Amino acid sequence: MKKTILFCNCGGDFADKVLLRELEMFLIKQKTEIIKLSDLCGIIATDKTDLQKTIKAGNEYLILGCNSRAMKLLLEKAMISIPSVEFINIKDLPFVLVVDKINAFINCSNNENSFIELSADKTWPAWYPLIDYARCTVCCQCAEFCLIGVYSKSDLRVEVVNPK
Repeated sequence: MKKTILFCNCGGDFADKVLLRELEMFLIKQKTEIIKLSDLCGIIATDKTDLQKTIKAGNEYLILGCNSRAMKLLLEKAMISIPSVEFINIKDLPFVLVVDKINAFINCSNNENSFIELSADKTWPAWYPLIDYARCTVCCQCAEFCLIGVYSKSDLRVEVVNPK
């Protein structure tokens, strides 16, 4: 099974920029396929087709980004299903632990080194509001709190209607 690492370079300020640079330099040297995403939120929001084409059935994936639950929800929103995937929240783990997890994932991999970059539309703000419906109680606090009209609410559901 081919092993691929998706690395979100977080276009926002959610992840430490020094950590992101160090991580990229480490990843470039690895013997596996690396796909650098300029910003997963922006790619999903503006043009997910390149990412959809990049995900191959039967591959094993490690996805590095700033929030595991958000990454899962973003992929679901983009209708990208990855049966064999592990998410690593690089924002909350020390660099050494992230490297250990990457090494454990790559272990025994006979892949060749490749590095692909997918970029988001630079005009898109580096965020994408999501609702985790498995946790949503329809209390509507998110819609009441938001000052910029991102959400629409009804008695049955809150929805993202204006993500930008």
